[in-house]
Amino acid sequence: MNTHGSALPDTPAGKELQRRLHDEHTLEVLNRLLDRIDSLERTVTRLTELVEQGPGMVSMVTDMADEAMSHAKTNGIEVEDRLRNALILAERLTAPEMVTKLDQLLSLFNQAPGMASMVTDIVDENFRMAAARGVNVDERFRAGLELVQQLTHPDMVRKLQGLIGMAEQSSGLIAMAMDIFDESYQKALEQGLDLERLLGNATSVTKRLSALLNSDEYQALMASGILSPETLSTVSGLGQALVESRQAPPRQVGLWGLMRSLGDPDVQRAIAFLTDFARAFGQKLKD
Repeated sequence: MNTHGSALPDTPAGKELQRRLHDEHTLEVLNRLLDRIDSLERTVTRLTELVEQGPGMVSMVTDMADEAMSHAKTNGIEVEDRLRNALILAERLTAPEMVTKLDQLLSLFNQAPGMASMVTDIVDENFRMAAARGVNVDERFRAGLELVQQLTHPDMVRKLQGLIGMAEQSSGLIAMAMDIFDESYQKALEQGLDLERLLGNATSVTKRLSALLNSDEYQALMASGILSPETLSTVSGLGQALVESRQAPPRQVGLWGLMRSLGDPDVQRAIAFLTDFARAFGQKLKD
């Protein structure tokens, strides 16, 4: 008979169960179990919301795809040609080597059953964050479709195929270049050329040239104007005059001949140049 107003029978088993229900460890386990039930209920609610939004999202994607097709036709884009090019790329994706890699990727997904749910949560969260930042997901999706159109253009497909072909031949080209280098190195050794020594000398010359270019003397020389076009033109004229004078037959000039040459316009121009040079050089010496 129950004398304590409890719903449990007044038996040894009932007393044991009542004692365990009042145990602190039992209460903690029950509390964690209730928390798990609440979390499961929230997850089911979110999945229900996603399922309810599914038809609307499918309809939105269908409308966007129809609009993109109409826009492509308006711009003179042949969708069939693009699809044909896409099939050519798909043929490469279905090659045995690529299929093996895709199988390995699928096996990873099979080993991670919770990954799809996690990705769904991440995408949902990113959509909310994008909307909070004012990002128009529809416009980004249209931009992605336009990018796909450009990538599937016949000219772009030919370029991509050329790049793929170059990548496939790169290993052979590298091996050929190494063979040519080895052959050239061996010929140089047979001719008595020490390439390592030449390389060391070139490195030494490069270091000395770098030190010269960074020196104060070189900077002063570059700022002096001695290599300016005007200076080089004047020095060139002086050299030509020296050569012409040396090639002319020698002749004797007396005092009266010297006095008469002073009336020559060319001689007067040279004397005026020497006078101006002496004045300017004297000023530089004073400074």
